[in-house]
Amino acid sequence: MKEHDKLGRRLGIILTRLNTGERLHLMDLAREFNVSERTLQRDFNDRLNYLPIKRDGSTYYIEPSYLGRRTTKHMASIIKSMGLEQLFPTNNAFSDNVCTSDQSPYLFKNIRLEPITDHAQEFSTLSQAIKTHQFISFFSDGHDVKDVEPYKLVNDHGIWYLVAVINERLTAIKLTTIKNVVRYKETFIAKPEYLSSIEQQNIFWLSQTLIDVIIQVDSHIAAAFLDTSPLPKQQLLKRLDDGSLLISSQVCNSDEILPQLKAWLPRIDILSPDIIKLELVKDLEAGLKRVKNYK
Repeated sequence: MKEHDKLGRRLGIILTRLNTGERLHLMDLAREFNVSERTLQRDFNDRLNYLPIKRDGSTYYIEPSYLGRRTTKHMASIIKSMGLEQLFPTNNAFSDNVCTSDQSPYLFKNIRLEPITDHAQEFSTLSQAIKTHQFISFFSDGHDVKDVEPYKLVNDHGIWYLVAVINERLTAIKLTTIKNVVRYKETFIAKPEYLSSIEQQNIFWLSQTLIDVIIQVDSHIAAAFLDTSPLPKQQLLKRLDDGSLLISSQVCNSDEILPQLKAWLPRIDILSPDIIKLELVKDLEAGLKRVKNYK
């Protein structure tokens, strides 16, 4: 199970059990989820701090007057906003009659967490700017970044990213690299196509970091790659004994390299990263399916 899926499921279960009126004890939860009590305290104090959670020693519970306001529909909305709707087969997975106060049918272990307590101020400021569509500026990796349109705070594999439009390009920046966030009075209009892209695209492609792609080139076409360098920022890594080549290419996204590589199939092989190789395989499978369906 992916680490961010485990974190999400744990939070989903805690939400459900709190909503049913259960009083949750840190020691019991630590044993159930196989995490430390400190991790669970961070769940209650940071990740679920928008709820009216009360504390009695090491026991946490929802303010009784608040219970009943969160219906199964509301819970489904929360689960969806956390990107967890595909982890549960139906809404019944977190309804009252499934997660009772006596026993939970779920158990998840080994959750990956990114400590961001030291970045609480940035997290809060960015959250407000996103809600109000305010332009922001900040400092990141030695650079002042200005005229930023913040769209979403996205947690991917347990890591928080700010996804924003910078220089007319949708970009993901690690939250822990962001400092000195300033909100401006000027606002922007959020574009639906950007929001859709954020939901559909992998954070990997939105990152500003260049991706190193390693390719093995068959000896029959080695000369063409040496003479013309058809790939972006191509570099020769090694000549192998059979005449084939190991080369690297640096790209920002798969669209910059896949069309060129497809033209040289089947005499090339993507060695890394797996995500680009997987995209190539999916494209080939889709093309083969169209050919098979042709009559």
